[in-house]
Amino acid sequence: MVSAKREGSTITTSVYADAQGNYYFPPMAAGKYKVWSQALGFERSNADVDLSANKRQNLSLKTITDYETKWRQLPGELVFASFPEDNAEDVHMKTIIHNNCNGCHTPSYPLQFKFDQQGWTRIIDLMKVIGGGGIPLDRPANQIIQMNEKGIAQYLAKVRGPDMAQVKIKERPRPSGEAARVVWTLYDVPRVQGVGSASLPDSAAGRTGWHEPSE
Repeated sequence: MVSAKREGSTITTSVYADAQGNYYFPPMAAGKYKVWSQALGFERSNADVDLSANKRQNLSLKTITDYETKWRQLPGELVFASFPEDNAEDVHMKTIIHNNCNGCHTPSYPLQFKFDQQGWTRIIDLMKVIGGGGIPLDRPANQIIQMNEKGIAQYLAKVRGPDMAQVKIKERPRPSGEAARVVWTLYDVPRVQGVGSASLPDSAAGRTGWHEPSE
């Protein structure tokens, strides 16, 4: 994907490159742009473009060779897709994690780190009582996680532990055909103060003493 943002603008326009690496933006206003290209498995490439007329800008991406850097770049669905299914127990634990640990955050958030079985057990001990608001609640633990805690911790240590064998990273298919002609437009929207969980009474949903962190 190649993105461009004009200096002083709050709008970022992004397009896909085709199989030959060519990319085409829709008509853009004249001005100075920050342009960058990024793709899974590659380092980001940046350029400054002064757009006063049609212009060609080449961008070269370097392959990421470090496994950990490549893993931490993955979006959540590819992290989960890369989870091994070497046997029935692996499939069972993977299913439990998918069904019970994939609501508040993507798998890429906790799995950017490595822990042994004891470390993952401590994390699971906390997460099994976390509510939908993302904070511990005074309530019974999730019983599915409770009953399978040892197996989950063993599986996570296998996938992301100090002695782990590198799992094969699944790759996302490259956009092609009509899908490769999509134009993405992103807008920078300022945060509205007083909106979100901070606007709720302290006692709402068991949020006693809970406040959103300040920026």
